[in-house]
Amino acid sequence: MPRPLRVLILEDNPADAELVLHELRRADYEPRWERVESEPDFLAHLDPPPEIILSDYQMPQFTAVRALELLRGRPVDVPFVIVSGTIGEDVAVEAMRAGATDYLLKDRLARLGLAVARALEGKKLREEKRRADQALRDSEGFLEQAQEVAHIGSWISDLAPEAPLVWSREVFHIFGLSETEFDGTVASFLARVHPDDLEAVRQASRLATERSTDYEIEHRIIRPDGDVRWVHEKARVLRDAGGRPVRMLGVVQDITERKAAEALLAEERNLLRTLINTHPDFIYVKDTASRFVIANRAIVRSFGKALPEEIVGKSDQDFHPPDRAAQFQADEQKVLQTGQPLIDREDFVLSPDGETRCVLSTKVPLRDENGQIVGLVGIGHDLTERKRAEARLQLFRQLVDQSNDAIFVLEAETSRLLDVNETACRQLGYRHDELLNLRVTDLNVNLATPAAWAERLQVLRATGSRASESLVRCKDGSTFPIEAAARYLVLDQKEYVIAVVRDITERKRAETALLRQNEELVRFNRVAVGRELRMIELKQQVNDLARQLGQPAPYPLAFLDATAAASLPSANASTVGGQSEPASTPSP
Repeated sequence: MPRPLRVLILEDNPADAELVLHELRRADYEPRWERVESEPDFLAHLDPPPEIILSDYQMPQFTAVRALELLRGRPVDVPFVIVSGTIGEDVAVEAMRAGATDYLLKDRLARLGLAVARALEGKKLREEKRRADQALRDSEGFLEQAQEVAHIGSWISDLAPEAPLVWSREVFHIFGLSETEFDGTVASFLARVHPDDLEAVRQASRLATERSTDYEIEHRIIRPDGDVRWVHEKARVLRDAGGRPVRMLGVVQDITERKAAEALLAEERNLLRTLINTHPDFIYVKDTASRFVIANRAIVRSFGKALPEEIVGKSDQDFHPPDRAAQFQADEQKVLQTGQPLIDREDFVLSPDGETRCVLSTKVPLRDENGQIVGLVGIGHDLTERKRAEARLQLFRQLVDQSNDAIFVLEAETSRLLDVNETACRQLGYRHDELLNLRVTDLNVNLATPAAWAERLQVLRATGSRASESLVRCKDGSTFPIEAAARYLVLDQKEYVIAVVRDITERKRAETALLRQNEELVRFNRVAVGRELRMIELKQQVNDLARQLGQPAPYPLAFLDATAAASLPSANASTVGGQSEPASTPSP
């Protein structure tokens, strides 16, 4: 049964289009086709996109090369086969580089069916690869995000001597290490265990391998910056068919916050009260009637009061407009009745001076030792200044994106792009997210190797800034000259490079044109001077001949000074190709 095929034919000759359709039908396709021969018609038939495009190379109003350019600007993958009677080998190669899938001559249409089948199969394979790559990226991304959110990393280690210890990315975060600071050995891991916990870790590992038990322990680690963290490790020992341990597969979780919480619970009540009172956020406790029981100094000041006693026993109705107070009480009663906390909700309140402020509120039920709800604990974080800062930052970002120059923020050590403005995306032809997956070495022709970037970074570290000219490569493979001003920065012990890049294509064209004009002027001057000197030489020769014949000199040469006369070639030599050679003696 013929396979339906949506075809867009770029052809100005209807007869040739019919020949193409005939060959498609011979190849067991049922073409559903449209024929166009101009750019507007071509664009109009790309939505929805066809399954394949068959195009003549040259038409009166349109060309295959232009069609390929337009197709590249769209997020679609449509096979493009050139069918032409005039295309040569060199032109065909250029067309393939421009994005054509295949090409064939009109007098060899018998292979059209095979070319179409191959193009469609290639598209199918590309789509399957894209889906597989995306699925793999999603899977890896979900795992990394889950580990990051839970502060849980995973690791695996073969139990053979000198076997590597492999960490997931979150383990590096937990240990405060970069991937280049850990050599993957057990000894390197043990070196980061707190000395007081080292023997317990070794003992737990020995018991797990010697017995059929899991490895599980809580211990401390020391980060490179001296920070001490608590971790919980659990691993399973994998054994071979003979029961011998061959591998350990485990997880590690940062439990520092849990340990800190446990320590806080042991603190004296006055220490907790001091902490609450010195905290800049609003912290309070309410009873089941939404009346304040405990209030820290921050929320007391927010109500325009001086002492907690001035608000204890009162409710929101005493401090807020009736409609806002009613909403707050309804939210709190829902928390008290359902036991479900209210997390990170933005509320708008009026301060005593009438200013509207934004507060991020969290309210959780407070339970007694029997699990009964006896009130709620609330925390409010004033977001007003942050919101204002975000608005200013957004405005600044818009200003950056409106810049005529491209702006890049780089991770200094790797040259990885951390952020770019819209001008950079527009000039290079990439989307913002695509550029953030690239490095300077992927874009800058003059810094195309890690060694070249390392040398440039060394200069930036020494001088702080550098201006240079180079070439950059766009997404489509084209290049253009730039002038880049780079500055080296260190923020929070991390190295960055900020580069402002200007497209100097037009300037370079102007410089080239000026140089060409200067060269033409020099050549013109040389020709003009040469002709003048040759004319003087010929007049001198005529004068000499006249004297030999006893005739007066027909040309007065008294205007020549000694320097000019000395610069002339001798009367018996002529200049040929820039060299002097004897001249022939004329007959009398």
